[in-house]
Amino acid sequence: MPRADAPAGAQAIAWCAEGHASLWLPRCAAELQAMIVGDIAALLQLPVSALRVLALEGAAPHPLDLMDAAADAALLSQAVGRPVSVACEGEQLPGELVLRPARASGAET
Repeated sequence: MPRADAPAGAQAIAWCAEGHASLWLPRCAAELQAMIVGDIAALLQLPVSALRVLALEGAAPHPLDLMDAAADAALLSQAVGRPVSVACEGEQLPGELVLRPARASGAET
C-alpha cells in the first residue's frame, strides 16, 4: 500500500543505451541527487560522467522511495534497452521498529 505522504504521480525514469544513462528525477536536494547518481553509476557499472540527470516537475517523494524507483528504472532499462518509468511509491510500514538488546543464551526472562 503506498504511503500517504508520497506525491501523486512521482516517478523516476531511466534510459540506458550504449554505455550511457539518462535519469529523469523529481527535483530534490543536490546531495540526494549526487548520491543517487553515484549509486546508479555503480549499479550499471558506468562512470558517473556517463550519467545525465534531468529534472521532472512536481514534489519529490521520500528519498528512499526515489532511490528505489531510480535503481529499478535503471536496471530495467538496461535489461530491455528502452526507457522505463517506475512510480516512487513505498510500502506502508506495519509499525514502529524497536531495537532491544539481545538476551544472553541461558539467561532468565
